[in-house]
Amino acid sequence: MATAEFRHIELYGGAMTVNLPSGFADVSDIRPVPDHQEIYLSSTGFASIIFDLAERVVHLPELQEALEYHFHDIVNPGDNSKIWQSSAVQFAHFASPKVRATTSANARISYSPATPALTLVASTAPPVPPVSPLAPSSTTILMTLVRLVSKSTDLVITINLPHIESQIDTSTPSAASGLLAGQGKREDVDFENGHFGSWVEEGLRVRDEVLQTLEIKDWGLFGGEESQKQEDVEMGEDK
Repeated sequence: MATAEFRHIELYGGAMTVNLPSGFADVSDIRPVPDHQEIYLSSTGFASIIFDLAERVVHLPELQEALEYHFHDIVNPGDNSKIWQSSAVQFAHFASPKVRATTSANARISYSPATPALTLVASTAPPVPPVSPLAPSSTTILMTLVRLVSKSTDLVITINLPHIESQIDTSTPSAASGLLAGQGKREDVDFENGHFGSWVEEGLRVRDEVLQTLEIKDWGLFGGEESQKQEDVEMGEDK
């Protein structure tokens, strides 16, 4: 259920639903977005959340390897990038429907436990300080991967938290309000020892809300029959 901090959002024409921060807006309202992506941007234009239905990386069957592949796919090769933490997580309402039937008229639907997935905390920064005052000096990336094996799809969810020094003024409160409505702050951050600072902690709260609320409403989004009769929809592991 949505709260004052979050609102209920339909993704991919209602095929998925999720709670996102109330101050985030759909980027497709202002510019074209690829059909396989949904992008939401904070009211200040800094933080963003991207849902991406990517082609499954078939040569990397392990979740950890696939997650790292998708991370390195979005960062610039010359940047100083590092994964600081990765951990197993679960989507509370993202169960795998398993339909077993001898005939289409006699289908019995059951649900597996909550779907396993993997998430990481990483950072990336250009090798030299940016010239533009609006370019980020560094970006924290919170990425989550869940694999839709039978659909040959990797669902990748990325929260981008750029730190833009020219926009930071710790002496004056931001006019924006809500989760991730401001920008990165000048504060002590120690990724190696798990101290992320308040900007990233807000991002982790948003990630956790996505894990708790994301649901697939229409499996037809991935092609084939919506009911998936005679087929198990596997998520998170191969047979």
